[in-house]
Amino acid sequence: MNRIPFKRTRFFAACAGLVGASMVPGYVAAQGMLEEVIVTAQKREQNLQDVPISVQAFTGEALAESGIKDVFDLQANAPGLQVNQSQNATTSNFSIRGIGTGGNNFGFESSVGLYVDGVYRARQSSMINQLVDIQSVDILRGPQGTLFGRNTLSGAIQFTTVKPDHDGSGFAEVSVGNYGLLNLSGAVSISAIEDVLAFRVTGFSSERDGYVKNLGLPGSDDINDRDRYGFRAQALWTPTEDLTVHAIADYAKLDEICCGSTVLFDNNRPDQRNIVGSAFVPNPAGGDDIELPFSTFGQLGTDSYLTSRGGTFIAENRRYDYKQAHSINPESQSEDQGLSIQVDYDIDDSYSLTSITAYREFESDDFIDADFTDLDALTDTNNAVQDQFSQELRLSFSGERLNVVVGASYFEQTLESRSQLDFGTETDFFAALFLNVDPGLLDLFNAIIFPPDGFAFDVNKQEHKSWAIFGQADYALTDTLTLTAGLRYSDEDKKLKQITLSLVMSQVFL
Repeated sequence: MNRIPFKRTRFFAACAGLVGASMVPGYVAAQGMLEEVIVTAQKREQNLQDVPISVQAFTGEALAESGIKDVFDLQANAPGLQVNQSQNATTSNFSIRGIGTGGNNFGFESSVGLYVDGVYRARQSSMINQLVDIQSVDILRGPQGTLFGRNTLSGAIQFTTVKPDHDGSGFAEVSVGNYGLLNLSGAVSISAIEDVLAFRVTGFSSERDGYVKNLGLPGSDDINDRDRYGFRAQALWTPTEDLTVHAIADYAKLDEICCGSTVLFDNNRPDQRNIVGSAFVPNPAGGDDIELPFSTFGQLGTDSYLTSRGGTFIAENRRYDYKQAHSINPESQSEDQGLSIQVDYDIDDSYSLTSITAYREFESDDFIDADFTDLDALTDTNNAVQDQFSQELRLSFSGERLNVVVGASYFEQTLESRSQLDFGTETDFFAALFLNVDPGLLDLFNAIIFPPDGFAFDVNKQEHKSWAIFGQADYALTDTLTLTAGLRYSDEDKKLKQITLSLVMSQVFL
C-alpha cells in the first residue's frame, strides 16, 4: 500500500473577494487607488512594487482577515508555497515552486530559508506552530543567497513579529470551531521608560480533537488532533535616535497524535507487476548461504495477504473517508526555544550597521507504526536534539540611485538523533508484505532476517559549521530600469559520527 498524509484545508468562499483584495499590495477598493506597502525583502524598507524579485507579502491584518493561523493555512493563500507533513509533525517540510528539501533526514537543512525576526531556523518543523502577533510575512521566490548568508536555493520566507511600542497596544482573541477547536491568544506592550524602553509579551494555545479514525484501535483518540502552546517576550531599547537594541525570547511546545495517512493506491489491482528473484542469506548452521525465492507484489496482491492475516484493508476509493488502520496511534512531541539580540546603528543618513546574534534549541520525539497496518509488525521511535548559534553582521548604504548591502554570517549547530526500529510478534507478515517469500521457507526466513522482538538501533551525531560573505548592489539606471548584481561565498563543514546496533541480519544479497 502507498500512503499519503491526511490534510484538511479551509476554504473561505464567502470572503474570497475581500481576502483577494487584501492580498493585492495595498489595494483600497473604496478609494480606487493603490496604497504603498513596505516590505524588507532586500534587507531594507522598500515599496513592494519597487522590489525587483518575485515577492508575496502578507500584513498582519491580511493574515487575520484570511483566517491564517499557521503555515498550513498560509500555503492555501500563497501560490507556489507547499508545507507538507509525512509520518509525524517533526518531519514537516517546505517547498516553493515545487522545489524543497524532505524533512525525513534530520541532518539536512531546507533549500527554503526560514527566518523569524531575521534569525535563521535550521529545523523546518520548528515552524509548525501558531502564527500569532505577526506584523508581516514575506515569501521570496528563487535563490536569495546574495542577501541571506544561507544557501537558500528555492527561496526564503521571512516572518516578522510585532515589536514593542510605547502606546500600550495589545489584543486578546478567543476562537472556537468544530472538532472542539479552541484557540486562545493575546499580546500587550508595556512602556517602561517613555520613548526609551518598552516590553511586549505574547502568548497562545491551540487545542482541537482529531478527525482521523484508527480502525485498528477502536475507542482510541482520533488522529490529527492539536495540542500546542507558546509565548514570546520582547524588549526594545532605544537609548538614542541612532541606536536600537531588540531582544527576543520565545518558547513553543507541541504534543499531538499525528499524523494520519490514507491509501493512495491499493495492491488488489490486476496491473501490479510480478517480479521474481532470490535473496541470499547466511546459513545459521554454517556452510553456504541459503537462497530464498521471492516475488514482489504477488499475483493476489499484498493487501489480500494482509486480510488473510486478520489485518484491516482500506481500499483506495476510501481515500477521503478519514480512516486508517494502525496497531498504534502515531505520536509527535517537540519543544522549540531561543534567544536573539538585534542591534541597529545608523552611522549617518546613508550608512547603517546591523548585528543579529541568536541561540536556539529544538527537540523532538516521535513514535510511529512503521508498517502502516494494524498487525504487530514494526514500530519506530525517534528522538532528535538540535542546538544552533548564528551571528550575522550587515552594512547597508542607501543613496539616491545606488543601494548596497554587504555582510558576513556565521552558523554552527550540533545535531544528535536516536532511532530504534522494533519488530513485533508478526514480523513474518513484514517479510511476506515486501518479499512474498515462499510459505515453506517463511519461518526460516524470519528467524534469520526478521526475528520477533528484534530491533535495530542507531545513534547519529553531526557537527556543522559554516560561514559566508555576501553582498548585493542595486543601481537605478533610470526611473524604471535598475541593474542588480550580487555575490556570495560560503564554506560548509559537516562531521558525522554513527553507532549502529541490531539484532537482525543486515546483509541480504539479491
